[in-house]
Amino acid sequence: MVVYEQLLNRDRSWAFRKGSMHFEKESAVHKTLRVVTQRLDELGVSYALAGAMAMFFHGLRRFTEYVDLLVSRDGLTKLQHALIGRGYGPRLRGAATYGKQVLVCELNSS
Repeated sequence: MVVYEQLLNRDRSWAFRKGSMHFEKESAVHKTLRVVTQRLDELGVSYALAGAMAMFFHGLRRFTEYVDLLVSRDGLTKLQHALIGRGYGPRLRGAATYGKQVLVCELNSS
């Protein structure tokens, strides 16, 4: 499997096109952000955008492959109920956590 960084290094013109899409808010990460936040709104889950995407919207332009969202404990419970049984399961006992509780999932926008 070829990782994203390898694709960027392999073909500079492809990398520039991807960069342009990111700064025009049309990249896969921007599309993923729109899909995820729309679903959170539908579920009534309040969220805060964090990380590099939050910095991007505050004017610090940089590439990122991640959408970092913060939700409350109640929001996390709603998400778990919405996702369990749809390809996701509860966190396994003994799994690593950050803070009190975390639901980490990779979403493909394609």
